[in-house]
Amino acid sequence: MNKKLKKSTAKRIKTETAAIEAVKMPEVQPDIRIHKRPSNKVGFILTLVLIAFILLVRKGYLVAAMVNGKPIFSWSVTKVLTDRFGAQQLESMITEDLIRQEALKQGVTVNQEEIDRKADAMTSKFGEGVSLDDILSFQGMTRDEFDRQMSLQIMIEKILSKDVVFSDKDLDMYIATNSALFTATSSAQNREQAKNVLLENTVSGQVTQWIQDVKDRSQIYRFMQ
Repeated sequence: MNKKLKKSTAKRIKTETAAIEAVKMPEVQPDIRIHKRPSNKVGFILTLVLIAFILLVRKGYLVAAMVNGKPIFSWSVTKVLTDRFGAQQLESMITEDLIRQEALKQGVTVNQEEIDRKADAMTSKFGEGVSLDDILSFQGMTRDEFDRQMSLQIMIEKILSKDVVFSDKDLDMYIATNSALFTATSSAQNREQAKNVLLENTVSGQVTQWIQDVKDRSQIYRFMQ
């Protein structure tokens, strides 16, 4: 093959190769994207919500009762109770809070021993065989409720009795007038009992006005009617 032919053949091969490259299909790249699995976060949250709902229902926070498949919701019960007794209960809570605040201002405290002494004095009036539990059961009151109410009573007595003084003449006259109430053999015990009775009578006659005075000088905003 001569040199001229070789050049011609090489040129043709080069031309054909260029044409093939021009129509060559584009290279397909493999899809290497990572398909993430669906997150379980939503399912976990829904499970927690379902569990919380079941617990609320079983505890009575959402449904108070079921009557033939029909629910009585807790908020409807609360509304009825609030409408009937809400104002009265609120006023009682306000009074209790004011008493405790006033006792704190005046440095008045009450311990369990004082409450127990009051409980013993109360039960002794009913004679033997009657316990505090019997009295509380009859009144539908728990021991915690009794202790709370008794502590308030003692606070009021301490506050109002600070300036109350009974003379020996006052005590002797009361004992003589109410001799049937005093059974102690000791004169000192009778005088102590007389003093306590007179003190209770004095305090009970002042407590209503005292509470009203405390309310009058306090800032109280009632938002529930």
